[in-house]
Amino acid sequence: MTLKHLMKLLSIFVIGFSLSACKNALTSNSNNNGGLDCSDASLCIDPANPIPDVTGKISEGAYSGLEVISINHENQTLVMSIPTPLPFGKAIKKPLKDDNLEDAYIELKQYAPNKWLVQVVIPLKNLVSGKFDPLPSTGLIPTGQPLPGVISGEIPGFAVKWDDGDDKELFLYIGSGMVGIFVPTHNFDPFIHLDIPIEDKRKNLVGWFSTIPETNQYYGGFYMSHLLPSELAKWIDNNLY
Repeated sequence: MTLKHLMKLLSIFVIGFSLSACKNALTSNSNNNGGLDCSDASLCIDPANPIPDVTGKISEGAYSGLEVISINHENQTLVMSIPTPLPFGKAIKKPLKDDNLEDAYIELKQYAPNKWLVQVVIPLKNLVSGKFDPLPSTGLIPTGQPLPGVISGEIPGFAVKWDDGDDKELFLYIGSGMVGIFVPTHNFDPFIHLDIPIEDKRKNLVGWFSTIPETNQYYGGFYMSHLLPSELAKWIDNNLY
């Protein structure tokens, strides 16, 4: 046998061994986690069981057509964007300071030139059914007005700090298949109470955008709620418990 033939046989053996090792590694990985990359277990998503898609746009008024509810599939977060006429001057991003809201944050950003919104991003793992049941419940916004769109009674509600300043807070309401956010506007009074539907692509009601006038109890502001679709609530409870 010539040296040339010997080198050829050796190359075939090495290639065959490498392919066999690769196959074994893939088989082992598949047996352990279904073939998924679960190095970060919280973001391990089965392609056959994706997060249901959710979007919502304000249906009328000055912000008609603006998308204010969405799901970030990659990060597994619910994104709620509240438009506001207040010019903030600069964009900021701050974590929400609450032990019940791991990895949640607030962002002030422009969605168009000189048009601002308050964006609250909540990881879906924080919306597992019953998580907030032990917290005090309320059916009221701090102004004393009822929560728009909530007809089934009270749900857990709590103030959340997002900065070290005394006035840097918002109010979250989570329970009964709903997420609500009230953002007080300390230097602006909406004057009138308006409840504007938020609709999905099929014109189904998925939430409310509301202007809340100031009272002698508290500042006015903007309120937004999202009615979690049953398929999304079920996916959260089955995959992120």
